[in-house]
Amino acid sequence: MMSYGDPDKWGGWILPQDQAEPIVRKAADGGDTFFDRLPPRRQRGDHRHRPRTPRRMKDKRMRHDHHHTSARPQVAVRTAVEDDERALALIDHATWSFEASPAPLWPLETPFFDDRTAPENVLVAHENERIVGYIKLRPAPMAASSGHVQEVNGFAVAPAHQGRGIGHLLLNAARQEAVIRGTRRITLRVLGTNTRAQALYLAHGYRVEGRLKDQFLLQGRYVDDVLMALELPAPA
Repeated sequence: MMSYGDPDKWGGWILPQDQAEPIVRKAADGGDTFFDRLPPRRQRGDHRHRPRTPRRMKDKRMRHDHHHTSARPQVAVRTAVEDDERALALIDHATWSFEASPAPLWPLETPFFDDRTAPENVLVAHENERIVGYIKLRPAPMAASSGHVQEVNGFAVAPAHQGRGIGHLLLNAARQEAVIRGTRRITLRVLGTNTRAQALYLAHGYRVEGRLKDQFLLQGRYVDDVLMALELPAPA
């Protein structure tokens, strides 16, 4: 959804007071109507008619709200295991589009894990052990001279769980994992048309370092390949 993976895989309105017209309601006989007998409206700052909530009732509400919040399922992040493969493949298919990937949709039977994507290089977000998103973080291909670099080569959140901050959670987890690995830089590639993903990366400190103009021809239009990176502090 956010960052494409291996090239081989890609495979109401209220008028101002001075503009409002007064509303006049009079009975047919000229007497007062129900509206005329209503008490005057409380002005802003006037607390005389505001009902007060007893302190014990407030405390009870607070305890109830806290209990209700803590009972909600929590999304957590862990390292993937082999048994996660089917769920991850389904998320891949559900989030695929030419806005996120430069290649046609691959068969659902295509293995998610392969010689370049091991379970230990995938972080999964789960809610009660149900996988709701993932991010791939692996060493740069030229490991001999780029051992200080990790790359994000896959990132997606299941459609039904988007908009809940899970993408932020995964990016933070990937950064923490990269620091543990002694990484100095995290790199990634994202399609120029995927502005939503670019904004998310920018919010997490990534910067655009390059752009391969018209790198892909997708559905009759040329699309740039944007290169982004995050600089991490040097290991202590």
